[in-house]
Amino acid sequence: MRLVRVRTGIAAMAPWREPVGALRVLGEPLAGRQERVARACGLTFSGEADGADGEADVLSWDDDLDLSVLTLRRFLKERREGRLALVERPARALTTSGPSLDPEPLGPGGSRMFGLRLGRSDDAVVLQPRGIPGNVRLPLGRTLETYATGQTATTIRHWVHLLRANLAALFPAILDQTLLAPWRPAWAWLRHGGRAAGSAVGAGSRIHPTARIEGCVLGRDVQIGAYSVLRGCVVGDGVIVEDHATARLSYLAHESHLANFAMFNLSVLGARSSAGHIGAQASILGDDAFLSTFATLQDLALVGDVRVRADTLPGAPILPSGTPFLGSALGHRVRIGSGISVAPGRAIGNDTTLVSDDVVRAPLGSGAWGRAGGGWRAL
Repeated sequence: MRLVRVRTGIAAMAPWREPVGALRVLGEPLAGRQERVARACGLTFSGEADGADGEADVLSWDDDLDLSVLTLRRFLKERREGRLALVERPARALTTSGPSLDPEPLGPGGSRMFGLRLGRSDDAVVLQPRGIPGNVRLPLGRTLETYATGQTATTIRHWVHLLRANLAALFPAILDQTLLAPWRPAWAWLRHGGRAAGSAVGAGSRIHPTARIEGCVLGRDVQIGAYSVLRGCVVGDGVIVEDHATARLSYLAHESHLANFAMFNLSVLGARSSAGHIGAQASILGDDAFLSTFATLQDLALVGDVRVRADTLPGAPILPSGTPFLGSALGHRVRIGSGISVAPGRAIGNDTTLVSDDVVRAPLGSGAWGRAGGGWRAL
């Protein structure tokens, strides 16, 4: 079988302005992930094309599609012409009128269609998911459904899709390093005791006796501070998590940093980036970004779903994200100062610095002072 990568023509994606093949899922460029997954199934890319090949023995894979090894293996096991379709768990409602953020059209039986096709047929090859359902309770009586599975597929045409791809990739990565390699969590248990339950821990990593690591994959030379808790995370080399920090279902890239009391859930922290207290939820931060202590990335729509721009450029259409729970996307080298609050669903471009003007910048004498007329005056 011949494997061809199909060029979809996706422009450099906001807010990072990188081509789709360079966008990173768990720290790995998408093009490289596709090649690695293909090799795991005994395939190699033989070239690129501007559209799906019509030959019966050619497998066409869109350049904006991220797949797990399990998904590709199950698709190949069918050995019949058609297009990959996964039954959604949990289901995501499509927008019935107007443009939609989601690029995956609804297929037979409530499935999503993806850019993986064998041969010339457009018939759906429907795969039922295998995994663990769950839910997360949100404020205002809302519930966010979840489904942990090793069989994943995500089309990436927006930063929201890239966030989804990273979150979807967590479970297969943890599964590969723990349940499929049981000696790794066993060795971590011997080295770190109950501090590293069901986790794989790289050489040189240090976990404080009061910290708790559950179902995680830690790289080399990671430092976990006192009373910190990590659950279901993939952590790169040289990451520093300070005291009392919490991270759940997140990816922390190499040499990134979580400050004291930081909260980082369902998010991606880029390489060498730092998130202070309060932290972030359902957000994705680029490389070398800095989120100051008491900077806030809001993450919940009080009415309806969070809406996002199709691009960061002015005038770009605003589309529904399909979820009431969504944070922000920060580009590379973004700096956000203390006191700044970013609304849900916003994307901030590379090299942007945001600082608050509502701060004391001059020495003040004793007594009571108040803010008035753009300055401070004695009361």
